[in-house]
This record gives sequence, C-alpha cells and structure tokens, in this order.
Amino acid sequence: MVARAPRANGALSLEPGLRIFGGPSGAVTWAGSGRTAFAAGGVLGENREGMLRGFSSSLKAAGYRRALLFPLQEDEREACQAGHFPSIHVGMEAFLTNETFGLAGKRYVDLRQMLNRAKKRHGLAVWEVHPPKGREGLEALHGRWLLTRPTWKPMALVVGSPCFDAPLGRRYFAVGAQGSGVAQAFITVTPGWSGDGWGLDVMARDPGASAGAMELVITETIGRLFDEGANLFSLGAAPLYPGPGKAAGGSHRLERIMGWIYRNALANRFFHFKALARFKMKFAPQWEPVYIGMWPKPSFRALYGACRMWGLFGEARLDSPRGGSLEWVAGSARMGADE
Repeated sequence: MVARAPRANGALSLEPGLRIFGGPSGAVTWAGSGRTAFAAGGVLGENREGMLRGFSSSLKAAGYRRALLFPLQEDEREACQAGHFPSIHVGMEAFLTNETFGLAGKRYVDLRQMLNRAKKRHGLAVWEVHPPKGREGLEALHGRWLLTRPTWKPMALVVGSPCFDAPLGRRYFAVGAQGSGVAQAFITVTPGWSGDGWGLDVMARDPGASAGAMELVITETIGRLFDEGANLFSLGAAPLYPGPGKAAGGSHRLERIMGWIYRNALANRFFHFKALARFKMKFAPQWEPVYIGMWPKPSFRALYGACRMWGLFGEARLDSPRGGSLEWVAGSARMGADE
C-alpha cells in the first residue's frame, strides 16, 4: 500500500514502532501518548471514510480523546471529513516534474550559484551509498546533525529516520570532497506514486559542510532519478508556509495561530520555518497545500499533544494502547462505521 500511495511520505508508515489499524484494502499506522494518538504517513489504500470511522470509534473505546492524521492532500479532505477527521491547512509541499525541472533561466539563478560554489570552489561530488556499505559514516554524520537541532528528536512521526537496518525501498545519496569518500551531507529518498516518483525525506548536514553541499546532493539526485525514468519528485513540505503570494494565516483559529508562528522571528530562530521554505524555493517547485486531520475536531489541545509527540517540547514519549481493538483488522468488512 505504501508503494502505491499517491505520495512519497507514505513511507512514514513503515517507521519502526508504529501500530497498524486497518486491513488489506486500507490502513493507517499510528502511535499514542497519553490520551492523544497520531497517525503517520496518511491514509493508505481505499475505503478511507469507513476505515477512519472505525479507527476513531476504536480510539474512543480505548480511552483516547483526540487523534491527528498527517499528511492529507486536497483531494482526501472530503473523505476524511466524513470519516470524522476534519482538517486544517498546515503548509505547502514542493513538487518537481521531469518535464519542467531544469537549471536554465532566472528562477534558478540562486540554485546555480550554490551549485557552482559546491563544485568549482569546494570540489564536491555526489555518490549513492548502499548500506550496509558506507553506513557507519552516514550514521555518525546523522548523529552530529541531530546535536545541532533545537529539539530532542526533530519532528518524529513527521520526518522519517534513516532506517539503515531496513531501507524498505529508500535510497541514500551523499556529497563530499571528490574522491574522499567522506560525506559532508546526505539525503534519503522514498518511493511513491506506484514507482513513478520519489520524495525527499531525511536531510542531514555536517555543521562544517561546504556551502552548496545540500543543494548539490539534492539536484544531482533529482537528475539521476529522472534519468532512470521517474516523472515526479517531492521536496517535502514547508511547514506553516501559506503558499506563493498568500498571507500567513487562515479562516480557522488554529490556522491563524500557525500563521503568527510562521511570521514570528523568535519561533523562526528555533524552527526555521521561513528558511526551509526559502531553501525549497530555489528549485522553483510547484506548490500544493498540505493538511492535517484531527478527531473529533481541530483544537489547540490536539495540536499541542501532537507537538509533544513530535519531540518539539522535549523527548518524545510514545505509549502503548490501554485496551480496545486497535490492531490489524482482517478484512475491510470489519472496518465500517460501527467498528
């Protein structure tokens, strides 16, 4: 179901430690903390409405009071609303296509400048890593990168881990001084769209990496994947970014709060929302909205609970369920509204 998903970040459903609710025709994977549950990787498969109704009913029976579902796309919102997961806008996802992506023209001038620095000034090159070979160097780099992050475990459940033990279709690309074999940065990409596309997941950069290292590894990875026949590449979401030419904020109270956070200078010192959006703008992508679903309704308490689970306020603590039927359900017939 992950391989067929209309997104690459459906691979979040394969993260270690998540539980499965659903069956062969549709599922969500989730974790719980206190009375809050979080379903990562979006909705997989079919029968979204019925499956989500069963999920929310079982959550209630197990003592959970709220749940979140991320990510959701525009065309999924209606079914998720009917499945008791109304949604709000939480950012924009950046897409590139094989047909339109290139480096010519004014819109790529900033990207070309960084690529020239990386290749001509610093002599950087990109290579693919095939774990277990080369794994140790990437693990050490990833550890150094984590130490520079402002949170304990940055965006757990929303951004994947490298998963060196079980790549499950992931690929790894590194960048460093040509011929050195020592990575200054690396990325992981995950498959989606039934093999027609890939998505950027982990981006880890050594604190002392040369300027342009990340731009180079991303650009060359995109080029290789497109040369291999892929048609779509996702640079991932820019959290809280309202979209080109739009003011931060929205109609829902939570959207207005997130808009204020996006504009706030202090918040951006810690979480770099604007910097991440500007970085992705260098690739001149097509932007599409991203939503998060919340049961029984969008609320500040639900969003706060999710932030704690993501590790934004200290170490992420994930619990086991306290009862109720929240395991794999054999067959879609048992995932109706009364489940």
